[in-house]
Amino acid sequence: MSFEEVQTPKRAALFFVLCLGAALAVYGPFLRRDFTYDDLLVVRDNAFIEHPSNLARLHGNDYLSAAGEQTYRPVVTACYIVEHLLYGKRAAFFSFTGVLLHACSAWMLGLLLVRWKPHARAPAVLASLFYVAHPALVEAVISPGNREETLSVALMLASALAWRRGRDRIRAATAGSIGLYVLALHTMEWSAALPVILAAWLWIGGASLREAFRSVRSHAAVAAAFLAMYFTVYPHAHVDTEWLGGGPAGGLLAFGRLFWSYVRLAILPVALRPHYVYVEPALAVRALGTAAMIAVGAVTVAGLVRRRPWSFGLLIFGLGLAPVSHIVMPFWMPMAERYLALPMIGGAPLMAAALWKLERKPATVFTALILLCFATLTAARAYDWKNGLHLWGDAVERQPEDPVAWSNFAASLTWAGRADEAARGHEIAFRLADKQGTANGHQAINLARALVAADRRHEACRFLAYHGDRFRHEREYVAAAIVFCRDQLASGPAENE
Repeated sequence: MSFEEVQTPKRAALFFVLCLGAALAVYGPFLRRDFTYDDLLVVRDNAFIEHPSNLARLHGNDYLSAAGEQTYRPVVTACYIVEHLLYGKRAAFFSFTGVLLHACSAWMLGLLLVRWKPHARAPAVLASLFYVAHPALVEAVISPGNREETLSVALMLASALAWRRGRDRIRAATAGSIGLYVLALHTMEWSAALPVILAAWLWIGGASLREAFRSVRSHAAVAAAFLAMYFTVYPHAHVDTEWLGGGPAGGLLAFGRLFWSYVRLAILPVALRPHYVYVEPALAVRALGTAAMIAVGAVTVAGLVRRRPWSFGLLIFGLGLAPVSHIVMPFWMPMAERYLALPMIGGAPLMAAALWKLERKPATVFTALILLCFATLTAARAYDWKNGLHLWGDAVERQPEDPVAWSNFAASLTWAGRADEAARGHEIAFRLADKQGTANGHQAINLARALVAADRRHEACRFLAYHGDRFRHEREYVAAAIVFCRDQLASGPAENE
């Protein structure tokens, strides 16, 4: 049966309307929102994206500093420039782009699943709806600051679709697949996993190992060239990152614990938060988690050897998490729900297939309940991302011992004009960071500025002077503190002092 017989244009169009309608149903009511979190740096306060001429500067050495990025992802920046050209800096329109990309990804996922299993259209549609409504993907979808996740997944799936068309001897489709893959690689690094995924797809479908690798050799060559350039030529920002666990071996031990948190988010996506604090558990707990993770990997390999379809979903889930696992390289965030955008391309079909194994009536009931729960949780989470006060207010409720959450909540209070509450929030953030041994000069300056905004000018300068010796090694802090106090003392006493 040919590709065209399985998916007629009319059916494909109706399926896209379904995916887009489902996405708008859960996200549409919350598109009227403010920029928050990473959106502030890379979109709202980013002058680089305001000038279309900067499209010619996406490969220069000053790209990172000019574009406000910490990694080399020029396609994402180009996307911001085009979006700004179309509708300026309006958060609702930027968020709508994310929703549209998300709907396109769910649609292409369903098309690929039907191409793989022509007689399993219902589970394919169900997998797409699970992906659209999954609550853990809200951060990646609605926040334009996380555009790289949604855009890279959409480009990877589009490349995979074109590659399948190329398998039907359509040369233009093969060239298009390579072009889309190059764009995906320059959107987010985890796209390097695509050749392995495509080869596994053919292998599971009955192709020989030799045929599978021959079919993806062009994509593999592109991935190898990109990785070589990424680690040698492309610019990288100098950011303070720690190798979780103290190196590859320690990272493996640490991620064994985090892996199951990702699995929990995939299956039971509740208690979501924008920032995760990694608290190192006992060695026995980490070792047990690592052993269980390795066992899942062994089961996946065994399933691939026996050409079991379920192993393909597990493979995608694991490969999607590999770049952020702290095993391959140090990473600045121990965990984030948005990193499930690619793994759930494998996870959503697994969930759909498991439900479809049940009897018809129980399967229908459970499917309806899960979709209803997912949609409700997604809507609630999208509401949290309405603005910084909602987002970080929820975060400090869930993680009252997290200084980063308190710092961001205090900053949101400042933008809302609630100076006294903002000062209190920064005081809590600094106290928690000090207790955890992570306090730094930047947090001290933030607290001092909040105290000044609350008409506690002299208290702010006394605070900076008290901690001067402590942060003396931070030159930026010392310089900022001197200028700060000089300007504040020169302006005269505060009204309440």
